[in-house]
This record gives sequence, structure tokens and C-alpha cells, in this order.
Amino acid sequence: MIDPRNKEIFYIGRTNDIGRRCAEHFEGTHQLSGLTVRQIKEAGFLPHVAVLEHCKTLDQACMSEIFWLECMKARGAKLTNAQGFSGYVERSKERARQSRQLDDMRRTKSLSQTLQDVSNGVPARAGAEWTKRDLARLKGMRRSNFSPEFMADALERPLSDIKAKLKSIAGKSKRTRRTA
Repeated sequence: MIDPRNKEIFYIGRTNDIGRRCAEHFEGTHQLSGLTVRQIKEAGFLPHVAVLEHCKTLDQACMSEIFWLECMKARGAKLTNAQGFSGYVERSKERARQSRQLDDMRRTKSLSQTLQDVSNGVPARAGAEWTKRDLARLKGMRRSNFSPEFMADALERPLSDIKAKLKSIAGKSKRTRRTA
């Protein structure tokens, strides 16, 4: 597999079903290769897959895999395969480093998206979870007959979120009255 961000090979493997194996890899597991795939996907890409060799037997496939792993390691490729590391400790450190890097990418993306939203006039709390305090404030404003627009401004949420939550609250109170 090749990282499209830097065109470097990061994983070499063997399979007898390339479609299934790609699908498994593209899920992005917690293995080192999976963490790399998740970082690639977070950046908006998918890994490239290149078939290096077709083999007729499992023994040939295993020998070919070993050859290509050693060849790429000798050429300086930073492989995420277990064979690319000297042991469990080194792999564990690399996994922790890549996990932190993935978390940093997500935080940066989240901050970037928030800045874009604010610059486009989207309220700061758009899409945020509704807290008990938010719901209490919304219900109080509804009882006081404030407009949905006022509620949206006061709660720093999009008008569509306010209307949807008001509808949800109204539906719950009707169900409660029926069952009481």
C-alpha cells in the first residue's frame, strides 16, 4: 500500500483476494498499518494499492512477501508491517506516536472546521450536545414565548437546531400526557 500524501510504500502483504483485503485495510484497524490508513482517510484520501507480483502457490507468495519486505526495508521504506520493527517495544512506541498524530489531526481538523463555520456565520454551538442546562433554558424561553430566533441567539445554536428541539420537546410532552 502506498500513502498518496507522500507517495511512500507503508505496507506490504499477501492475499488471495485483493478486493477483500483492501476492504479490510481500508477499515483502518488499530494495527500500525490501520493507523496509517486512518490518518490517510482523515486527510481526505485513500491509500493506493499496487500488486507487486502474482504467485501460484502459498510458499511462493510467502517467499515473495519476505523478499519485498526486505527489499523495501533495505531501500529505507518505513513499513508498518511487524517485520519493519525490531520488536514489540519499538512497535508499541510507534503505535502510540501514530495514535497521537491521528488525535492531533482530528483536533486540528475540528478547530479548522469550527473557524470556517464561525467565519461563515454558523453559531459557535452548532451541533453540540444538548445539556440539561441548555434544555432548561430552552423550555424557560418557550414558556416565556420568546421567538425561536431569540432562542437561537441566546443558546448560540442554528435556528434549525432550535426548531427541531422544540418539536422534539412538544412531541415528548404529548406522549407523556397520553400515558399519564
